Amino acid sequence: MIAFESRAVRPELLERVRALSADVDPPLGGAYLAHIERIEAGPGAGARDTDEPEVRMLAELGVWLPLPPAAGLTAREREVALLAALGHSSRFIAERLHISARTVETHLSNVFAKVGVENRDELRVWAARDRAGAGSAPVVPAQG
Repeated sequence: MIAFESRAVRPELLERVRALSADVDPPLGGAYLAHIERIEAGPGAGARDTDEPEVRMLAELGVWLPLPPAAGLTAREREVALLAALGHSSRFIAERLHISARTVETHLSNVFAKVGVENRDELRVWAARDRAGAGSAPVVPAQG
């Protein structure tokens, strides 16, 4: 949390995370460590900004990194936006949230208008770019 909020990693914090990640379930510990190492490397380092496999892995393990602040998004729109930004299909999102695929598309249309993007690719870039900038307050989507 310190690394995410400050967008900086002190050397002693990174060493502590490395030690702790070895004691945590391997996929989860590895994903946490990878994300903190990406924060340490700074924006644009390593993989493309929109290619954050550790973020998707964390989400699949139930750890949701926050979306940037966006005025007017409802809780459901934030859920849909997060899953879409992670690259999930409308069908997957619909099944996960127990809504229809058409409802997902309606929510996405509203999200695109509210955050000023035109498609899923731009949404993914928006989410990654702002995640690489200053941290925002954590938002944990409801589990439908």
